[in-house]
Amino acid sequence: MWDHTIEHIVDQRSRLVPPLLVRNTAPNTAARPIAKSSWRVAATGPDRCVLTEALSIIQAAQQVVVLSSFLLSDIEIQRALLEAAARGCRVYGLVAAEAKLDRDVSDEDDFETKTTESHKQMLNEFAGRMLIRSSPAFHAKCVLADPATAVARGILLTANLTTEALTRNEELAVRLSVPETQEMFEQLRYAIWEMAERELVGRGQLDRVKPLGEVVLPQSAQRVVATMGARCQIREAMLEMIRAAHRGIIVSSFGWDADHPVVAALCKRAGEGLPVTVLARYRSASIPALLKLRRAGARVHCFTWLHAKALVCDDQAMVMSANLQKHGLDEGFELGVRLAGADSEALRELLQSWTEHSQWRVEIPATLGDASGEIVPLSPNSVPKKPEPTIRIKATETVTLDAVTARSADRLEEAKLSEASVRQEVERRGMAWVHQVIVRYSLRAPRVPSAAKREERSKGAKEGDGTVADRPAVYRLPDGSKALGAGTPEEAKAARRVAESLGIKTILAEERVS
Repeated sequence: MWDHTIEHIVDQRSRLVPPLLVRNTAPNTAARPIAKSSWRVAATGPDRCVLTEALSIIQAAQQVVVLSSFLLSDIEIQRALLEAAARGCRVYGLVAAEAKLDRDVSDEDDFETKTTESHKQMLNEFAGRMLIRSSPAFHAKCVLADPATAVARGILLTANLTTEALTRNEELAVRLSVPETQEMFEQLRYAIWEMAERELVGRGQLDRVKPLGEVVLPQSAQRVVATMGARCQIREAMLEMIRAAHRGIIVSSFGWDADHPVVAALCKRAGEGLPVTVLARYRSASIPALLKLRRAGARVHCFTWLHAKALVCDDQAMVMSANLQKHGLDEGFELGVRLAGADSEALRELLQSWTEHSQWRVEIPATLGDASGEIVPLSPNSVPKKPEPTIRIKATETVTLDAVTARSADRLEEAKLSEASVRQEVERRGMAWVHQVIVRYSLRAPRVPSAAKREERSKGAKEGDGTVADRPAVYRLPDGSKALGAGTPEEAKAARRVAESLGIKTILAEERVS
């Protein structure tokens, strides 16, 4: 009779929200396509097809092995290289040794620290047994065997020669033809003798070296493209392919620069309505570029371990070691291979398979009502380093608040919580990502306390004669103030005039026994 349940709906669907990382619901179990034995383009993974190919190339070498990798820490690769050197092969390696050996790794995570230490130990094992030259510019990834012969074999990778890259990450590899292997060797030969800054001369000892000054920069190749000195063939090829695309573009990269011309070209084509699909590893440093691409109209998919760099434009494609950044497309030493026809289509299908099983996608909803699912907010000032913690957006949720007691039994409406206070309660409970929050609470009339004393009516007064006997009961409260009692909500409203005439502010609900 006295109390009421109040229900208030806080509709937050019109609230503006930042860009979001949204978890995809597709399972990841089918995200690893199995390569055929005759593959031209393949993905790394647990099937070890790429790792097996790299080992096979090294093991088949009779005269020379040439490899390039920013990092090197796979034990099987190490063993194969040492065996090649032991049987008389000349082994040449390009690494970014000082990028790791000269760096304090105390602030890295456990995985990076482990990889770095393994890299150091492996280089120590190579000292004196093979020629290892290094430069911070060396980022190309490949393995070649007998590259100057008619039986040359080679493989271009986006993966470093580490166990995780070759078996866990989303990475790509291209088997090279004899002409491609020979072309790539010419690029590597120049880098070894004219671009290297240090040479491994002993365990943990890297001595500085000067350019030989005798190896001429190789002429532009037909299929193999490079970033090397002032030569930016990978960037030029990408821009050419992007501008010429008519049906669609798929691009994959680990690193992204928001202000790079290649990213700008992708945004331009997406803005023109051309379907552009972007694959990227989730990294906070890449978010500005990925948001720029999404705002332009590209579909942006993110992965936990993706490291592949590739571009497919219609029936033209390229796999490369370069990220879509200044260091990679404008400077450094990078290699890529252009693909066409069936090879391009095979790469497109592989990237499409990854896309269909991506863990995340980048979305820019206007309001909360446009968002759903499991998300990570990408606020401009607080982009998380990892896609966590996640938030699940809910359509509705109900909150029950503590009962609210009115000051007077005849004025329950005045005790209702304000819109602002209800929203504060919703925020306090961390429900900013619920479309509609149903807030319920009980609105109670104040009761006559058991310690209150009822004042006696005047002697001789009779009910119904208009005297004080007809008035509501007056109670003396424990704090010394007075209040009127009322048995029903109707009596409470009727008692207001009497209360004002007596200078009493409060009307209390009486619990009467019927």
